[in-house]
Amino acid sequence: MAATIVTLDNGVEVRFKDGQFDAKSFNMRVNSVEFYNDGKLFALADTMRLEVEPHADGKHVIVKDSEMTGFVLPDKGLEFGKVVLRNLMIKDKGNLFAADFDRLADSLMDNAYIGLFDFLVRHDEAIGFDAYVHAVEISPLRLKALPNGDIYYSELGLRGAMDLTRRDDNSQTKSLSQNDMIGYAALQKLNFDKIKLAFDIQHKMSEDGVSLYLESTGNLDIEQQFVSGFNLAMQMPLASFYKMENAAELEGEEAFFALLQSDAALANFSFDIRDRGLLGKVMAIIAEERAQSVDAARAEISLMLDQAMREALPAEGAKLAMAIDYFLRQGGKLRIAMTPDEPLPLISLGGFLIAPDLMVRTSNITTQRLD
Repeated sequence: MAATIVTLDNGVEVRFKDGQFDAKSFNMRVNSVEFYNDGKLFALADTMRLEVEPHADGKHVIVKDSEMTGFVLPDKGLEFGKVVLRNLMIKDKGNLFAADFDRLADSLMDNAYIGLFDFLVRHDEAIGFDAYVHAVEISPLRLKALPNGDIYYSELGLRGAMDLTRRDDNSQTKSLSQNDMIGYAALQKLNFDKIKLAFDIQHKMSEDGVSLYLESTGNLDIEQQFVSGFNLAMQMPLASFYKMENAAELEGEEAFFALLQSDAALANFSFDIRDRGLLGKVMAIIAEERAQSVDAARAEISLMLDQAMREALPAEGAKLAMAIDYFLRQGGKLRIAMTPDEPLPLISLGGFLIAPDLMVRTSNITTQRLD
């Protein structure tokens, strides 16, 4: 039962069992805390530590450091083992405890950090995966100013780890589309009842007064299945980037075509995948469906791949298919890379539809099978 009740300027009522709370500065270190709005409980926590300071504009506050354990949002059905926030600027203090993460993401300052730990996200459909998230962290996050004064992310990292558990309501499978049924059947055969995965994505941006440069790396590790990763480097004239900023409201195809027309260019790209058991499972399923041995199924798939590559790329297809064929037969690691001698304008990628062999040569597309 709360021993202390404090009402904030915005009407939010804070009730806590014990600890220290400064209603004026909003700094606190309290236990068993609850938050009410119009008499309705909207957040509670076992412990809460919050250090804030006023912003120079007098309208916002800066969350320097905050940690909440046993943090619960009853209306959203979310329970977090721990939430950690650093270097956020907020206008309405109530937003912090409503966990409106979209607004919090818009309030990130230089060297900000968001960490969400130990929570369950339930799938709201009859068939799907529930996710127990061990951690999702935004870090590092660094901000810099462009020559025109606009702010951009010079560094942005996102990493996490979670367990996915398949939850099926067999009575609902009849309502699935044919494509969904195919995917559902494949998951059953692959025994994807529980999936452990971890991911790490890092972006870096820089500018030299003329162009903006982007470098992105990422990896996805699914335990006992596969590990994949990518590297991407692009560049764009700053003038084109400013135009993209002005057209930030564009979505879907409009945004895609605006990017193609922006003079953005691809410096290099690579994608790696290392088999950790998934390839053998897939081949076994294909062999079973075709009433073949696994070796016979591999050989047939390799032949189909070789023929398809030769038809699509008469001059270059056979060379590219060799590493893929070796990977299908022996496993290991497959790398597909594009390393053009000069940055390749994105709009020129349409050349793959007109002269694919020429594009493969000029963009230096290669495949490698690695141990």
